Amino acid sequence: MTTAAALSVNSLKKTFDGSVTSVDVTLEVREGEIISLVGPSGCGKTTTLRLIAGFEEPDSGQLRIFSEEMYSLSRLVAPEKRGIGMVFQDYALFPHLSVLDNVRYGVRDSDESWLELLDLLGIRSISERSVENLSGGEQQRVAIARALAARPRILLLDEPFSNIDAAQRMHIRQEIIAALRTLETTFIWVTHDQEEALLVADRVAFMIDGEIKQIDSPEHIYMYPETLEAAEFIGEGVAFSSEIRNDQITSIFGDLPISECTTENNRLEIDQSSSVILFVRPEQITVEPDEILVGSIVAGTVISRDYFGHSSLLTVQLDDKSLFKVRVTSRVEVSEGQRLNLGLREYPRAFAETVRV
Repeated sequence: MTTAAALSVNSLKKTFDGSVTSVDVTLEVREGEIISLVGPSGCGKTTTLRLIAGFEEPDSGQLRIFSEEMYSLSRLVAPEKRGIGMVFQDYALFPHLSVLDNVRYGVRDSDESWLELLDLLGIRSISERSVENLSGGEQQRVAIARALAARPRILLLDEPFSNIDAAQRMHIRQEIIAALRTLETTFIWVTHDQEEALLVADRVAFMIDGEIKQIDSPEHIYMYPETLEAAEFIGEGVAFSSEIRNDQITSIFGDLPISECTTENNRLEIDQSSSVILFVRPEQITVEPDEILVGSIVAGTVISRDYFGHSSLLTVQLDDKSLFKVRVTSRVEVSEGQRLNLGLREYPRAFAETVRV
């Protein structure tokens, strides 16, 4: 993967009347990179894609694609001249055309590179069928193949698996992602599914209230979220209030050093606060610890157990009535009403209490 910037977005703003979220986006995407744009419904993800594609005109800001200016206060390039492809939530296929005719629609007759896409996405065997007779997963493959057939420099995907039932989604998603990674195209993938965002992306961009608050590798944004909103949206966890005393965080798990619970980006907020929100994920808690790993051991009672086959998710009520989620392997036999001792495997994330909404 090169480090060249395929897309540079600088303070691209769009304000709407009514209830639609306004956006103010700054983003840089490297050539050949897959970016997941993730956030709650209504945060501005789809609007951001439409601004990049040129379907919406910004109020201000700057947009460049491979260093070529596409939007500024003095320049506006039409959508069809930006070299961008887009896959919509509803696929936008032509129902009266076959798979083959949908894929090659708008492609020069002399260009047969789209034939390779039929093989890449596993749809050559159904190329003569009408798209209205296909399953949701097959239609999604056709929509992606059609967008790629035009050889876009950047491909935008808006909730590409939202119309596929859960039973098929995981298998189809893995196949399509594997196929897309063999190409050199740059992808921006919008989703509200945090598992999907972590799975598909080289980097994950978390968006809320029309702004991208953090962009990082899937591993880093999961383990070191910079805002409480990102922590709570990307994966499971429990947030609980704690106090700051003598450069320590005094919590239900004992005294924890501030330096171990913060990142460089949020340390200043913590230093200026007298109380914090600690956030701990279910897998960061261990049951019946043989030794104290981080902080102190606390006791609680199992009030529910959700079984997933490979693991169980316990809800444990501590003696102060607070609730914590704990993930254990299926080999750990527990039942409702059972008493457990809990300890932290690693330090939780700390956020200034004022940032919570």
